[in-house]
Amino acid sequence: MKYTILGSKVDTKLQNYVDIIVDEIIKSIPDTLSVILGGGFGKEEGSVEIDGDKVIPINDFDIYVITKKKVPDSLLNNIANQATERLDIKNKGLEFYKFDRKQYSNTFYLDLKTIPVNKLKSLPPMIRYYEIRNASTVIYGKDYRHLIPDYDLKDIPLAEGFRFLLNRMALLVEYFSTDYLRGKITYGEYKGLKYLACVKSFIACAEGLLMLSGKFVPTYRGRAKMLSKTYKQDFPELYKKLPKLAKKVEQATNFKLNSKFDKQEDPFDLWYDAAYHIGEVTKYFVSKWMDIEITNYHELSQVIYKKTWPDYFGPYARWFLKKKTKMDFGNTIPAYLAKKYMTLSYHSRMKNFRGIDHKEILTNKISPDLTMYAVLPELVYAFNKDRTLNKSMLLRAARLNHKVFPTHIKHLEDEYDLWEYIAKNFADAYILFCFLKIV
Repeated sequence: MKYTILGSKVDTKLQNYVDIIVDEIIKSIPDTLSVILGGGFGKEEGSVEIDGDKVIPINDFDIYVITKKKVPDSLLNNIANQATERLDIKNKGLEFYKFDRKQYSNTFYLDLKTIPVNKLKSLPPMIRYYEIRNASTVIYGKDYRHLIPDYDLKDIPLAEGFRFLLNRMALLVEYFSTDYLRGKITYGEYKGLKYLACVKSFIACAEGLLMLSGKFVPTYRGRAKMLSKTYKQDFPELYKKLPKLAKKVEQATNFKLNSKFDKQEDPFDLWYDAAYHIGEVTKYFVSKWMDIEITNYHELSQVIYKKTWPDYFGPYARWFLKKKTKMDFGNTIPAYLAKKYMTLSYHSRMKNFRGIDHKEILTNKISPDLTMYAVLPELVYAFNKDRTLNKSMLLRAARLNHKVFPTHIKHLEDEYDLWEYIAKNFADAYILFCFLKIV
């Protein structure tokens, strides 16, 4: 099978890894019917680092296990670490509920999810399922992908494009440190910064904009090509502000397909360029999606926190309720129920995995994920181009972050230390939420 564009030697090595992982899955989940590789490797666009005769997958494998019944998350995470332990890769396996930048920057892991076979026909209209159906690889068992609804792109909510952008903006917080401004950065940390934060931010710009224009395609090369072809015509306002965006997306895509970290750029300049571009695209996207003119990052934060929830949750919750009751409740009531469910699930997860009973989660009127997204414009863009920080934005970021994770800042005077502290607390909250495998 092909997993990259780099030729048979690389793919043969990756096949060895795939065989070991599949063996561990079917050994641990006896009712496994099929195993599907998603993400870049499933599209034949995987990212690897080549070190002599070693082939090291960058970041993770996204794997969907089709089973007869649901498998608990705790078992999936144990299987993931058991499987990676068998691979001849130096840095592998993770603690899934607490973020460590140095470890996550330079560690390969498995993101395992299960889908019961009887649920395939009723999967919601989400990009992840659109991509599994149209751009993935079956690595074990029978091919059940045809059972996934063949959604048209217009059936998929614009909230998916919003999620692309904000999830990648979150990586800019997770994989940057103020230590880098003092020259303290390891090779592994540079890899995380370059690939996970910056390359993925530029690729997300294409994903968000192509969702907005209705021209999204399921492969990375296809998206870069489509944006290059349509950017100036479809987004003339943004083109005037970011004339090099399509070219930067193309460069980021090429780096993803053939990753070489030998030439190291200044960490802050690299980070700031990616942050600037995804920030402008996100302001543009949310302005169009919400039909509200957004001119600065404080406004963006406030719109995310106060205005997006009906359109963010509504289409999915409405779809689920209609499936169960055969009745259409519109967006608002289902969205309200969904955000309450997310709040309770996250609060429970915080108690179970971190031993923290943080009451502010329950009193917060907005869901944990949207609150975290609202933190990002204040925290990322507190940095000025001259490397100074806007303390007012940092204080607003801290107040918002305290709604999802204990964030006490009175003991911090240095602005770099303040940014670092808020970023660490944000990352711990965000990783806890991300591994809620709800759908």
